[in-house]
Amino acid sequence: LLSYGAVGAYLAEKFQLPHIINVFGEIYKFKSMSKNKGFFANVLDRSYRQLSCSSHCGRSVEILGVENRVQTVTYGIDIRHFNPGEAKHLRSSLGIGAAPVVLFVGRLSREMGLDSFIEAAMIASSRYPHARFVMVGQSGDFFESAAKQCELTKGRFILRSDAPYADLPDYYRLADIVVVPTRGARTCSSLAAMEAMATHKAVVGFAVGGIPEIIENGKTGLLVEPENTQALADSICRLLEDQALRTRLAEAAYKESQIHFDEDRVSITMEQHFLDALGAK
Repeated sequence: LLSYGAVGAYLAEKFQLPHIINVFGEIYKFKSMSKNKGFFANVLDRSYRQLSCSSHCGRSVEILGVENRVQTVTYGIDIRHFNPGEAKHLRSSLGIGAAPVVLFVGRLSREMGLDSFIEAAMIASSRYPHARFVMVGQSGDFFESAAKQCELTKGRFILRSDAPYADLPDYYRLADIVVVPTRGARTCSSLAAMEAMATHKAVVGFAVGGIPEIIENGKTGLLVEPENTQALADSICRLLEDQALRTRLAEAAYKESQIHFDEDRVSITMEQHFLDALGAK
């Protein structure tokens, strides 16, 4: 909506083409959009259909005073790429051995909550010094801080930046617990949560944005109050000490991923929206 919505609306009118807008939560992040309500409301009004990957981000159009008619299409993942398995070679190469692993996957930035992960991990590490906390993702504004943390903790924290996409499934397979501490209202969804669920892992995260639409607290994962790193640490420790709970959550999460997160099914749904628009042309 922010980047190309206006251009799309213009081209749709000029060439008499149907116009579909995807709302990615930009209204939550860029407050200046609410100062130009009339402009963006007009762009939305000219669209044939409005889509979003979560109902949370779909509701953001209400900030512009626009009736919410956004339809939710949960974006999928490649469940053939992200699937259960073992990663013994990775355990060996990282020098982890049989230690339990708590994993963060995402851009190494504050926006993705890496600072919250490290704070919670430090608390959990004091109670479970044998656990290992692994951080994997593209370099971001918190990379240097994370690297320093690894130096200070002498092997308890492990950082891997810019890991190839082909290697990501093995990092998930390595983990006992995956933490999703993403922050902010613009959090429409969480690829990391879906990928972890597809690899049969227990997930704990902040109940923010569209994440509760992916994870059902107590059934397919654990959710805690946003920004509450103590609660995040407590949930990590709970999962570290309760293998039966980890197994139950991981099994339910895996089943959920197979039903709702398969990108092939999502693509069929998205394609139908486009076909409907073309049929209305």
